[in-house]
Amino acid sequence: MFDKILQIVELEKVLLKDLINLMKEQQTALVKLQISKLAELIHNQEELSKKIRSLELSRINLIASLLRISKMEASSITMTELAKFVNQAESHQLLKVRDEMKTLNSSFSNLSITNRLLANRAKNSFANILSILTNGSNQIYNVSV
Repeated sequence: MFDKILQIVELEKVLLKDLINLMKEQQTALVKLQISKLAELIHNQEELSKKIRSLELSRINLIASLLRISKMEASSITMTELAKFVNQAESHQLLKVRDEMKTLNSSFSNLSITNRLLANRAKNSFANILSILTNGSNQIYNVSV
């Protein structure tokens, strides 16, 4: 049973890495204002997020059945707490994966904040450009708009 939980966590880790790579591509697209690429990246991110959520639910169900607790309690079990219920070798494996997931989650969080900031700046830049173009008293290249 523990092997299945570890497989699911490893798969979650792989999908999280893929999501981080998509977010890096999104960051590049935001900087270069590649709007058409953003729509595709967002769609791919949503698909990966659904897969990660599905794996998370599977992991919670397995933990609940392994420890004979409710799904609500299983969802609050940390990897550190789970490591207490398995043997030494499995515990070491689980703690190693926990540390890797911490690093990935930190990277995901930083990218998410940066991308949100870039998206807001792009939105403000477009708003400023539109306000300059629609303001009748402004001149662009010596031509009244």
